[in-house]
Amino acid sequence: MNRIIDRLAVALSVSLLVLSSAVFAQGPTVVDVAAQNDDLSTFVTALQATEDLLAELEAFGPYTIFAPSNEAFAALSEADLQAILENQAALESLLRYHVVPGDLDAEEVAGADELEAFTGQAIDVTTENGLVYVEGAQVLTANITAANGTIHIIDAIMLPAPLSELMGQAGEGVSRPLESAETIIDVVSTSQSFTTLLEAIETAGLFDTLDTEGPFTVFAPTNDAFSDLSPEALADLLGNPDALANVLQYHVVAGELAADDLVTLTAVETLTGDQLSVEVSDGTVTVGGATVIDSDIEADNGLIHAINAVLLSPADDAEMDTEMDTDTAAATAASETIVDIVVGDERFSTLEQAVVAADLTDALASEGPLTVFAPTNDAFAALPDGLLEDLLENPEALAAVLSYHVVAGRLTSGELISTRSVDTLSGESLEIAVAQGTVVVGGNAAEVTTPDVMSTNGVIHIIDAVLLPPSAQ
Repeated sequence: MNRIIDRLAVALSVSLLVLSSAVFAQGPTVVDVAAQNDDLSTFVTALQATEDLLAELEAFGPYTIFAPSNEAFAALSEADLQAILENQAALESLLRYHVVPGDLDAEEVAGADELEAFTGQAIDVTTENGLVYVEGAQVLTANITAANGTIHIIDAIMLPAPLSELMGQAGEGVSRPLESAETIIDVVSTSQSFTTLLEAIETAGLFDTLDTEGPFTVFAPTNDAFSDLSPEALADLLGNPDALANVLQYHVVAGELAADDLVTLTAVETLTGDQLSVEVSDGTVTVGGATVIDSDIEADNGLIHAINAVLLSPADDAEMDTEMDTDTAAATAASETIVDIVVGDERFSTLEQAVVAADLTDALASEGPLTVFAPTNDAFAALPDGLLEDLLENPEALAAVLSYHVVAGRLTSGELISTRSVDTLSGESLEIAVAQGTVVVGGNAAEVTTPDVMSTNGVIHIIDAVLLPPSAQ
């Protein structure tokens, strides 16, 4: 326990916001190092055309990058290369498939059978005659080090499955319009439930995209879903085609996912490159907090699932001042801080008591953003006899335990499943895993029972056990 107090004495001497800077890279990042390599100029150009991924790779870490050489990009057909570079969502999805969480050197890569990319998809690793291959691409130059990770140059571009389905072979370009089929656009056009969605698609300039061969999975908000937006918010969206296009692309997944497929997943990646959480409860499927009210509406280029709310990506949610009349937190522009949510929910009365006793109320109400794994009253009640009382009488030790439940930055459930651990504000790492479709955290495998409760200064994931730092065990 003394080690906790010693660690806490340092941690509490600065604010949580200052502590959050510890996750930033110090020194030349993987982007800086790649920019200095003449063989990666096309890769760097592609990175600079992204937004979220570029910012992540320039700041956070550690990462392992499998960077295609200039010759690898040149091997693509001109049509495919141009199409990808002009489609930021497809480009970011492609590049995220080349990034793996953690700092893996060549020996560690060679020792793995597969790695998990930022997209959540597996990258096969094979070794032949002393050469290492990832998804069939040969590692040409290994172990190019940076402050926040390692770069391995490869001789081919790895295509994640949904994107490879959308692209043609060399010289054949990308997917073509369907000439004699009932496309997703046709289905939307003939349904009275999707007239506002059809208007939005036309305004955003996505008509041609959803009229190609795909396949796509579209989570389609009904007219009632759009009417739940405030009139001002809906008018703002329809008056800003670029912002509207981003919102709509957050509703589209490359590839065809039927309802039976969705219930086996915890998240899917949308055309914006963001993760969209998927949950199943009492036979009801929700995506990003919105309920699927009609599933498996067939089109020749994919499937449509009707939903009861408009989905907003984390970036959209941060930018829009939107009020929606919906009970789904992930689909709502948050109006409460993390502390407001904890205080207002009777499931967290013990957590509220602990936060007050540890003098962390102001920190959890600060600008953030923060990610909080919030134990319920039942979770605290399951602690060994006397431990909660001892912690409540020792504010410094209690603050160290609570800080182990907090991560700098807003991490949704979709982002959690693509990582193996996160650094908490206690200074110790918290393990992340997925077991039978459920996200579990910490050495005691606390289950995330309710993910993605959004607030103005971060996100809460409700868990069924109190997390104890390794130093306290």
